[in-house]
Amino acid sequence: MTSVRKAILFSAGSQYLIKLIGFISVIVLARIMTPEELGIFAIASSVVMLATEFRLLGTTNYLIRQETVNKDLVCSGVGLTVIICWALGAAVFITAPYIGDFYQLPSLIEIFRILSASFFLAPFISVTSAILTREMKFAELMYINIAVQSLKLLVSIGLVLAGYSYYGLAWGVVIGTVLELIFLYYFKPEIVSWVPRFKGLKPIAKFGIFISFTNIMTRFETAAPDIIIGKVGTPVDVAIYSRGMGFLTFLNEIISAGIIQVALPHLSKVKREGGDLSAAYTKASLLLGSVMWPVLAVAGLASTPAILLMFGEQWTASIPIVSILTGWAIFKSIHSLSTNLLYSSGHESLLLIKQFIMFISTVIILLVSVNFGLETLSWSMVGIGLFESVLCTLVLKKAINLSAWRFIKSMMPNYYLVISCSIVAYFIDQFIHFELAPPILSLLLLATIMPITWLTTVWLIKHPIYFEILPIINAVFSRKKTS
Repeated sequence: MTSVRKAILFSAGSQYLIKLIGFISVIVLARIMTPEELGIFAIASSVVMLATEFRLLGTTNYLIRQETVNKDLVCSGVGLTVIICWALGAAVFITAPYIGDFYQLPSLIEIFRILSASFFLAPFISVTSAILTREMKFAELMYINIAVQSLKLLVSIGLVLAGYSYYGLAWGVVIGTVLELIFLYYFKPEIVSWVPRFKGLKPIAKFGIFISFTNIMTRFETAAPDIIIGKVGTPVDVAIYSRGMGFLTFLNEIISAGIIQVALPHLSKVKREGGDLSAAYTKASLLLGSVMWPVLAVAGLASTPAILLMFGEQWTASIPIVSILTGWAIFKSIHSLSTNLLYSSGHESLLLIKQFIMFISTVIILLVSVNFGLETLSWSMVGIGLFESVLCTLVLKKAINLSAWRFIKSMMPNYYLVISCSIVAYFIDQFIHFELAPPILSLLLLATIMPITWLTTVWLIKHPIYFEILPIINAVFSRKKTS
């Protein structure tokens, strides 16, 4: 195995395990905390998440992309992030009472003040992680991330069980940050110094402002409902919605994590070698969608057993939310590789414009729809997903001359997969009734029958992914014959 492939394997494996640990955390906390408690913390974490995107000011991306890096440049990176992170941490701490008053939730004040502590440690963590990533030390990063996430999960659960409620979750975040800093100090490369340098900041800041604003607007689409519902509705409404959104986001990320890890270098290579970016992007989207679309469609049809088994009966109100948001998730996944493509092809400005349009559209649509209930807001998210899919197609037309009609036509095999898997899931529902059958029975049947349905459809229509997995199947059988 080459060093590059080994690095990619560690990176992808790390992403999968971290997301799995995170989802286990969601499942456990949903059973030991009330919807109101989780809703209050969801509001706080959504606001802090947006500030988190800006606090690094693109320093990590800048250090990773530079052809050469020396200790002075690393110290300048630390210096810039110290200025930004410490200022944001102080701002979060100082403005906590005003945010609490805005939401009329006094408990938010203490949560924000606890979470602000992580901002003061972020400069040293982010720069060290960036250099480890640059040097492709993915094994070390995997060990650190898995250890930190696991310990953070145990600490958070322990504090919640001890009666600290959402304050326990906030302290879990801070303790996890401290542990990450300790582990990174042990693995810190020689070139990394944590002494800040306040010279040579302009090139980093110029690059970072662009990246940070793009990332904030990208994050906002997911965080916006929690922030807006928290003001207009109740913490329980926030929790009910976020459970549904979180479940689908987990499915989306767990399927695409490994592919997205290699998408940027692959598309960059195609561009460097003068290949057809439009064709490469279309094929990659087709292969990713062949797995993601059917899984999301079936998840929407089987939302009842999924929610009941994972989160418990106190979260039944999330069931229709999941069914509706499935449409948003599918539309969102159509161009899930577009960000990597626009970065690799040097069209960051187009990406920023696209995200700005989505930012304004999302705010307006959600502010109008939130007054009509969670289901109406969920349908509005489906509309936002459809609009983003159309907008992204237009942006890619300008960036790489992507033909909208040719792209839609190329996705036709995925439509067949969605239809076949959805029909089979529907008949399973008619046979055992998802609302009445034990959730574990419903999911076991789906886990047994749906892969067979998917593989059979792939073989019948000769989906392009068939020719990707056929060599793997042949290799497995040839090994069995020789053994």
